Order: sequence, then C-alpha cells, then structure tokens
Amino acid sequence: MTNIENLLPKYYKNSKYMHGLLHPCDVEFDKLYDKLDRTLKNLSVDDADETGIHDFETDFLIPLSDDTLELRRSKIKTKFLHTATTTFENLQNIVRAYDNGASISEDNPNYRIKIQSCKPLLLQEILNSVNEIIPAHIATTIELDEQQSQEQKTAVVCICAVSKTYETVGFDNNVADDGIINCANFEKFAVIDGCSGEQIQMAKYRTFEEMQQIDYETAKNKTYAELLYKEE
Repeated sequence: MTNIENLLPKYYKNSKYMHGLLHPCDVEFDKLYDKLDRTLKNLSVDDADETGIHDFETDFLIPLSDDTLELRRSKIKTKFLHTATTTFENLQNIVRAYDNGASISEDNPNYRIKIQSCKPLLLQEILNSVNEIIPAHIATTIELDEQQSQEQKTAVVCICAVSKTYETVGFDNNVADDGIINCANFEKFAVIDGCSGEQIQMAKYRTFEEMQQIDYETAKNKTYAELLYKEE
C-alpha cells in the first residue's frame, strides 16, 4: 500500500491534518498502480486477464466464444504464429500452443504430417489452426496414444468425420477395419471395438490418387474445392 507520509519530513508524522490530507491520496495512488500493473500484464498473452484477452481477440478478428480463458489464450498465440513462414518448426509451435503434450512429425514421401497424442478436447482447434497454414497438397493424419480411453478415441473420430478434411485416423489395433478409419473417402462410419458410437453421415471427397487422374481440360475451369468434391 502507498504511504506518502513516509516520504515527508519526520515533523509531519504526528500531524492529523497531513494524515487526513494524504490518506485519500494513498488510496488513489493504489488504484493507479493497480491499473498500471493490469495494463502491463495485458500486453502479454500469457498474463492477460479477461479484458486483455478480449482486446487481443478483437485485434485478430477472432470470433467471440464461450471457450475457457486458456483455450482463448492458445488461439491468440497461434494467430501470432500464422504470420510466420510455414515451416515444420512453426507447425510444432502451433500444436504445442494448444497441447504441450502433443507432437507432430513429417511424412515427406507421402506428403503428409502426423499429429500424435493430442487431447481430444483440443483436437478441433489444433486441426483448424494447422489447416489454415499448411499447403493444400499436404494431408493430415491423427494418431492417438494407446493409453487413451475408448471414449476419447470415439471423440477424435467424430471430430475428424465432421471436419471432412483429414485423411486418416490411426488407432493401432484398437479399431475395426484394420485399425484405420478412412476419413478422406468418407465412405466408412466411426465404429470402435466395444463402443457403439453414433454413426455419422459423411460427404464424399476425392482421394489424392483420384485427384492425380483428373485431366487438364477438366481441371482448368474449376476451383480446388470443386475438384475435391466427388460428383455423384
């Protein structure tokens, strides 16, 4: 607490007049220092309070949401990283901004990246952020840890199915159909051994191999999204 009297000569120490005059000043200085402290903290994403996080979200045009403060903080950090060059290191930083326990690896021969051991509750945000900056020809594979529960694995499959952009979800040997659910073709349902999860109707998109077969005349007047969708 501020005490201006300590800065005055000693002969003012017992003055009731000076005490009555300076005490309200001490209170106002405390309010000022508190506002200065909060202003400085709100310049840092890690230390910002609700007001500071809201200001960052406004600057980055992040839609308002009911997410936890920590998740909103992670979204802001990834927006800072989006301005950097898309490198493997930058992708790692984006994934770890959400989940420090998650990892990401490259599979260059197959033009894909693998996201491993991420928390299902954060997966959707991780995929959204990664998908914003990776090149269009790079696929995304999700690999879960063996120790994760069936419920967590079900959640990941549902997230990937609804997102409609992620190639495969790997579960080692814990999932039906040889452990792989193909989310590129969207022709299979999310069914896990011992868990009767809700079936999700999935739209159909072309695989990478099918995209390679499209001739120039067909492709030249269409957008990438139009080519990706498999016409019935």
